[in-house]
Amino acid sequence: MDTTVSDQRLLDLLAEWGLDGMLALADGLHTEQDWERLLSLGEQQLLACIRVILAAPRFVVLDRPCTALGTERIQDILTRLSNASIAYVQLGRASGPGDLYDSILDIQADGGWTLTGDQPVGTAGDDFHSNELGTSQ
Repeated sequence: MDTTVSDQRLLDLLAEWGLDGMLALADGLHTEQDWERLLSLGEQQLLACIRVILAAPRFVVLDRPCTALGTERIQDILTRLSNASIAYVQLGRASGPGDLYDSILDIQADGGWTLTGDQPVGTAGDDFHSNELGTSQ
């Protein structure tokens, strides 16, 4: 399997994601840099998303992407992942419209939880709740 990515493909993706300006700061694609110093946290997260698109895994776990990216940007990322047939699990609060998520699992501090959206096999209704770990109502 060829894992080489052309410079043009990288340039196109950087432009699509609004990161083409970082090339001037980085002095091009082939210059070693201290990316944590050079890029903001949001830019680092977007660059990580580009890596995910290039790797094309079956699914990805997003750990609190809202900490550095706005709701509109999160919506764009989730749409791009869906368009690339990459499933996602997002840890943290759901961002944007509910149609970006098949299901939302809300876990409370007391151990209770609510599942909204697609239901496990054999359940009915729009919501599935638990007040105690291991039980459902």
